[in-house]
Amino acid sequence: MSKPVVLRPTSTVGDAFRAMHEHRYSGLPIVDDDRRVIGYIDLLELALRYLEDFPAMAEAVAEPIDDEPVS
Repeated sequence: MSKPVVLRPTSTVGDAFRAMHEHRYSGLPIVDDDRRVIGYIDLLELALRYLEDFPAMAEAVAEPIDDEPVS
């Protein structure tokens, strides 16, 4: 049996994105040193946290680029 994919409290956002991408998961549990689940993080939460850290990006995503249709 393979080892479950988990994150630690010290894992970075990059660690979480890489693990989810590599294993094709949309979320992962966060475990302590005794491997007890202490939290859970998913792609939506990561994306929202990322956008909170970069307000200019959040504004750019919220505004349409232009009104002309793509041809």
